[in-house]
Amino acid sequence: MSDDTNKTDGGENERRSRLREIQRELVQVDAEAPPREKPADLNQILNEVLSQKQQRKHQLKAIKQFFDDPSQFGIDADDVPHSSSREEILERHKELTYRSRLLRSVLSVLRREAEKLDSKTASDT
Repeated sequence: MSDDTNKTDGGENERRSRLREIQRELVQVDAEAPPREKPADLNQILNEVLSQKQQRKHQLKAIKQFFDDPSQFGIDADDVPHSSSREEILERHKELTYRSRLLRSVLSVLRREAEKLDSKTASDT
Protein backbone atom coordinates (compact mmCIF):
# COMPACT_ATOMS: atom_id res chain seq x y z
CA MET A 1 0.00 0.00 0.00
CA SER A 2 1.13 3.53 -0.63
CA ASP A 3 1.58 6.15 2.07
CA ASP A 4 -1.43 8.09 0.73
CA THR A 5 -3.66 5.04 1.10
CA ASN A 6 -2.42 4.49 4.67
CA LYS A 7 -3.10 8.14 5.54
CA THR A 8 -6.59 7.93 4.03
CA ASP A 9 -7.35 4.69 5.85
CA GLY A 10 -6.03 6.13 9.13
CA GLY A 11 -8.14 9.27 8.73
CA GLU A 12 -11.16 7.21 7.79
CA ASN A 13 -10.75 4.97 10.84
CA GLU A 14 -10.35 8.00 13.07
CA ARG A 15 -13.54 9.57 11.69
CA ARG A 16 -15.47 6.35 12.08
CA SER A 17 -14.34 5.93 15.67
CA ARG A 18 -15.41 9.53 16.41
CA LEU A 19 -18.83 8.84 14.88
CA ARG A 20 -19.19 5.68 16.97
CA GLU A 21 -18.25 7.65 20.09
CA ILE A 22 -20.94 10.25 19.40
CA GLN A 23 -23.50 7.54 18.73
CA ARG A 24 -22.67 5.85 22.05
CA GLU A 25 -23.09 9.16 23.87
CA LEU A 26 -26.49 9.72 22.28
CA VAL A 27 -27.63 6.21 23.17
CA GLN A 28 -26.51 6.67 26.78
CA VAL A 29 -28.75 9.67 27.27
CA ASP A 30 -31.70 8.02 25.57
CA ALA A 31 -31.38 4.81 27.58
CA GLU A 32 -33.77 4.44 30.45
CA ALA A 33 -32.24 5.50 33.71
CA PRO A 34 -32.70 3.23 36.71
CA PRO A 35 -35.27 4.41 39.23
CA ARG A 36 -33.78 7.06 41.48
CA GLU A 37 -34.07 7.23 45.18
CA LYS A 38 -35.74 10.25 46.64
CA PRO A 39 -33.12 13.03 46.73
CA ALA A 40 -31.93 14.03 50.14
CA ASP A 41 -31.91 17.73 49.44
CA LEU A 42 -32.22 20.47 46.86
CA ASN A 43 -28.46 20.49 46.14
CA GLN A 44 -28.58 16.87 45.05
CA ILE A 45 -31.51 17.58 42.73
CA LEU A 46 -29.73 20.59 41.24
CA ASN A 47 -26.51 18.62 40.75
CA GLU A 48 -28.39 15.86 38.91
CA VAL A 49 -30.15 18.36 36.66
CA LEU A 50 -26.90 20.20 36.00
CA SER A 51 -25.17 16.94 35.10
CA GLN A 52 -27.95 16.03 32.65
CA LYS A 53 -27.81 19.51 31.08
CA GLN A 54 -24.03 19.28 30.69
CA GLN A 55 -24.34 15.88 28.97
CA ARG A 56 -26.98 17.26 26.64
CA LYS A 57 -24.85 20.32 25.92
CA HIS A 58 -21.91 18.08 25.04
CA GLN A 59 -24.09 16.04 22.69
CA LEU A 60 -25.52 19.11 21.00
CA LYS A 61 -22.01 20.50 20.62
CA ALA A 62 -20.95 17.27 18.87
CA ILE A 63 -23.98 17.47 16.58
CA LYS A 64 -23.25 21.13 15.79
CA GLN A 65 -19.66 20.19 15.07
CA PHE A 66 -20.93 17.59 12.62
CA PHE A 67 -23.16 20.08 10.81
CA ASP A 68 -20.51 22.81 10.81
CA ASP A 69 -17.78 20.59 9.38
CA PRO A 70 -18.92 17.14 8.26
CA SER A 71 -15.48 16.53 6.73
CA GLN A 72 -14.22 15.78 10.27
CA PHE A 73 -16.45 12.73 10.16
CA GLY A 74 -15.40 11.57 6.71
CA ILE A 75 -18.30 13.10 4.83
CA ASP A 76 -17.59 15.31 1.85
CA ALA A 77 -20.53 17.38 0.59
CA ASP A 78 -19.65 16.48 -3.00
CA ASP A 79 -19.69 12.77 -2.17
CA VAL A 80 -23.12 12.67 -0.54
CA PRO A 81 -25.30 10.47 -2.75
CA HIS A 82 -28.68 11.74 -3.82
CA SER A 83 -31.37 10.42 -6.06
CA SER A 84 -31.86 13.49 -8.26
CA SER A 85 -29.68 14.45 -11.17
CA ARG A 86 -28.35 17.97 -11.54
CA GLU A 87 -30.85 18.60 -14.35
CA GLU A 88 -33.76 17.51 -12.16
CA ILE A 89 -32.60 19.80 -9.37
CA LEU A 90 -32.27 22.76 -11.77
CA GLU A 91 -35.71 22.05 -13.22
CA ARG A 92 -37.22 21.94 -9.71
CA HIS A 93 -35.48 25.20 -8.85
CA LYS A 94 -36.99 26.87 -11.94
CA GLU A 95 -40.41 25.55 -11.00
CA LEU A 96 -40.13 26.88 -7.44
CA THR A 97 -38.93 30.26 -8.70
CA TYR A 98 -41.92 30.47 -11.04
CA ARG A 99 -44.36 29.55 -8.27
CA SER A 100 -42.78 32.07 -5.93
CA ARG A 101 -43.16 34.86 -8.49
CA LEU A 102 -46.74 33.82 -9.18
CA LEU A 103 -47.60 33.91 -5.47
CA ARG A 104 -45.97 37.34 -5.11
CA SER A 105 -48.13 38.61 -7.96
CA VAL A 106 -51.29 37.22 -6.38
CA LEU A 107 -50.28 38.74 -3.04
CA SER A 108 -49.72 42.11 -4.68
CA VAL A 109 -53.21 42.03 -6.26
CA LEU A 110 -54.79 41.02 -2.95
CA ARG A 111 -53.00 43.82 -1.09
CA ARG A 112 -54.20 46.42 -3.62
CA GLU A 113 -57.75 45.12 -3.31
CA ALA A 114 -57.54 45.24 0.49
CA GLU A 115 -56.21 48.82 0.33
CA LYS A 116 -59.14 49.85 -1.91
CA LEU A 117 -61.60 48.25 0.49
CA ASP A 118 -59.89 49.96 3.43
CA SER A 119 -60.13 53.36 1.77
CA LYS A 120 -63.77 52.71 0.82
CA THR A 121 -64.76 51.70 4.37
CA ALA A 122 -62.83 54.65 5.80
CA SER A 123 -64.70 57.09 3.53
CA ASP A 124 -68.08 55.53 4.46
CA THR A 125 -67.61 56.25 8.15
